[in-house]
Amino acid sequence: MTNIEKLQLIRARCVELLALAEKRTQGQWTPDETTDRFVWMPNPKEDNLIKVYTAHAEGDKQFIAACAGAAEAGWRSTIAAIDGLLRIRDCGIGYRSPEAQHAQMDLDAILAAWPEELL
Repeated sequence: MTNIEKLQLIRARCVELLALAEKRTQGQWTPDETTDRFVWMPNPKEDNLIKVYTAHAEGDKQFIAACAGAAEAGWRSTIAAIDGLLRIRDCGIGYRSPEAQHAQMDLDAILAAWPEELL
């Protein structure tokens, strides 16, 4: 797989995760009615919710909810960064220009942050 193909996969995964996050409702982030040892959260591999066992449901629920907004912002930022950095890198100012080299370094950092198992 080329770096461009991997960047396209990363971008597509971010779009998928944002679409899944839009389906989330506040009621689905509460502990199970029968026990406080489970929480509902989005399944990252499928378009549904999963019931997750946790020994500390209330604290975990608060942590998951706190992370959700930051994760969504990160996915949006990653999409924008990929789009913008590819434009800078390929805008015709020369592949060896300082701007293009910095853009490539930033793209390399995005590639490193997304191991293939997350795609």
